[in-house]
Amino acid sequence: EPDVLKRHDYAFQVAHALRWTPRVQSALVYRLAYNDYVNLDDMSSWNQILSARIQYAVADWITLALTGSLVHNEANHSRFDYEVFTGAVSLDLQFKF
Repeated sequence: EPDVLKRHDYAFQVAHALRWTPRVQSALVYRLAYNDYVNLDDMSSWNQILSARIQYAVADWITLALTGSLVHNEANHSRFDYEVFTGAVSLDLQFKF
């Protein structure tokens, strides 16, 4: 039942982006959220996400990027606590017409 996991999210997010040169830019994002589960009487959790990205524009139509995200979730039931790190390298192609 999807309704069992229905929740209210209360979140704060802040982000900052910098263009270092005409071809290099970066971004940093932080999000803090409190999740109050409506149909699970005593279930709640705090969730934090920190994400960073740096990218290099090889040309106007191709960008090479490196992205990383760290997630920390702390619930009032320890079986729902977790930490995850994801990283990615991407090659973005843009077509303008």
